Amino acid sequence: MKIGVLSYEHQKLALDGRDWQNIGDYIQSYAMYQILQEMNLTDQIDMVSKFELDSYDGDYIFLMMNSFNNLLNQAYLQQTVYPISKKIIPFYISYNLHSSMPDQVADFFRMHEPIGCRDEFTMLNMRKHNIRSYLSGCVTALMPRCAKVPSNGKILFIDTPKSLEPYVPMELRDRIEYASHLVPIQRTTGEHILTKEESKEIWKYTKKRMEYYQNEVSLVVTSRLHASVPCMAMGLPVIVVHDNTAGIFAWLDKFLPLYSPHTFKDIDWNPAPVEYEEEKAYMKKIFKKQIQQKYDEIKDIYDLSSFYEKREKCVYHETIKSYIEQVPIDHSKPIKYVIWGTVNKSTIIKNAIDMYFPHWQLTHAVDLKCQGQFECLDIEKPDIIDHLEDDLIYIVVPDSAHKPVSKLLQEKGKKYILLNYTVCEWSDNIDNA
Repeated sequence: MKIGVLSYEHQKLALDGRDWQNIGDYIQSYAMYQILQEMNLTDQIDMVSKFELDSYDGDYIFLMMNSFNNLLNQAYLQQTVYPISKKIIPFYISYNLHSSMPDQVADFFRMHEPIGCRDEFTMLNMRKHNIRSYLSGCVTALMPRCAKVPSNGKILFIDTPKSLEPYVPMELRDRIEYASHLVPIQRTTGEHILTKEESKEIWKYTKKRMEYYQNEVSLVVTSRLHASVPCMAMGLPVIVVHDNTAGIFAWLDKFLPLYSPHTFKDIDWNPAPVEYEEEKAYMKKIFKKQIQQKYDEIKDIYDLSSFYEKREKCVYHETIKSYIEQVPIDHSKPIKYVIWGTVNKSTIIKNAIDMYFPHWQLTHAVDLKCQGQFECLDIEKPDIIDHLEDDLIYIVVPDSAHKPVSKLLQEKGKKYILLNYTVCEWSDNIDNA
C-alpha cells in the first residue's frame, strides 16, 4: 500500500490569471517526504494533488494530511474537495483548520481521530465539535539542522510588513536581501489551472531556496510561518514579525517571540538559533510512531480489499435497469417514487435505481401487513395514497400485489410500475411523468 504526500498541481487559478504560488505548501510536503524517507518508506511514497482529493481514483493510499484546510469550501480556496475519495485513507497530523465546519465534516474528522493539529486554534476548533485532537506543531519544525550557519551571510527579509521598516537598525541595512514565498509561475498553458509540469518546476525552485537558506543566510526576518519554522529547524536565527499575529502561530511562541507593531521596538536583532535538537528528536519519534502504527493497522485490510476489487466485473442489476429504461418517461428528469411492498426484492430494486438513476428519490414505503421502517422510511398503510401528491410513481414489487394494487391505483388515477425480476408493466398515464 502506498503512502501519499500532498502535491499541488491542478489547482484552479484566479480568473484574472494569477501567476504565483506560495512555496510554503511545498515546504510542508518536502518536510513530510523527509520524515518518510527516514522511515525507509521512500519506495512506497506517491504524490496526490491536494486539489483532486475528491476525484482521486487510484489504488488505496494512506495520505499524510499535513496542510492548511483541504476540505471546506471558502471563497478564497476556489475549490471544494469534501467528501474526499473513498480510496484515500487520510492521516491528520500538523493540520490547520480555523473555519467553521458543518456536522457532516465534523463526523468525518471523528472517523479519523485523533487529529494532530498544527496550532492551538485548530485544536480548539476540533474540540468544540467533540473531536479528539492534540497539538502537534508543524512537521517543518522537524527538518534537519544544517551543519553550519554562515557567520557573515545575508540577512533575508521574507515577506516582511512595511510597518517594520522604521525599526530596522541602520547597521544591518546593507546586508538585507528582500525575498518572497509568493513565487512567479512560468505558465506553460493558457488554462486557469496549474499543470503537473508547472508544479514540478515549483518543487525544484523550493528545494533550491531551502539550500540557499542553509548555505548563504545568517538571519531570517519573516512574516511567513513556513519560512520561520523550517529556518528555525535548520538552525538559522529567526525573527518573526507580522502586522497581526494570527492563530496559525499559536504554538511557535513555544520557541520564538512573535513580534507585532506594538512590540517591534523590542526586537532582538541579534537572536541566537533555537536549540531544541533533543525535543526535535522526541517529536520526530512521536510522528514516526504514529505514522507506522496507523500504516501497519490499515495496510493489510486495504490490500485485501484491493485484491477483491480488482476483477473483471459483471453488469449488476442489468435486468432492472433495462426494464426501467423501457418505461415511457423522461429518465433524465428527477422522479419521486413510492415502493409498494417491503420485501427483499424491493431493496434490490432500490439499489438498482440508486446505481443507474441517482436523481430518482424514494419518498414513501407502503405495505399492508408490515410495520417498522424500510430504507430509513416509516412504512405506511395503503390509505396514505389519498394524501400524497399526484406526480409520484408507485413501484409495486410483490407478484401477489400486482393485480389488486394496480386496480386500486388505476381507480385513483395514480401512475405505477409493476416491477420485479420477470415483470415490468406500467399504467397508461405514466407517459405524462
